[in-house]
Amino acid sequence: MQVGTTQSQDQSQSLSASVSITKTHFEKQITTAERTLTMSGDFLEINIEINGDFAVRVLQDSLEKRLNEAFETAGLDMSTESLLASGQDMSPEAVSGRIVDFAVSFLADRYERVYGETRGFAPARGTARVRGL
Repeated sequence: MQVGTTQSQDQSQSLSASVSITKTHFEKQITTAERTLTMSGDFLEINIEINGDFAVRVLQDSLEKRLNEAFETAGLDMSTESLLASGQDMSPEAVSGRIVDFAVSFLADRYERVYGETRGFAPARGTARVRGL
């Protein structure tokens, strides 16, 4: 059973998902000294195939719309298109690195304000220190 097809820009159609179900009946007889038992049942095999490109495209479209709505609600002058066009590395490693850099520099700045020294706090990757917070 085909679930759906998508049409690409070159007007060709590709299968987005399919489901196949196979039912197999079995019977087995077991004979013992006292009696003969018959066992029967059905095997049900279900195969689902989903076009990965189609699934990724659906997720990206949905996520992009929701992020743009969130940016607008927050009053931010940005969009997913502008973020992607900025060329900034958005991999999980890069984002977590920027978060750690900010947190460490923030803590170093606070510690220096209170105690007059940094005591070994330093930005993790040499990023600029945070001032005025």
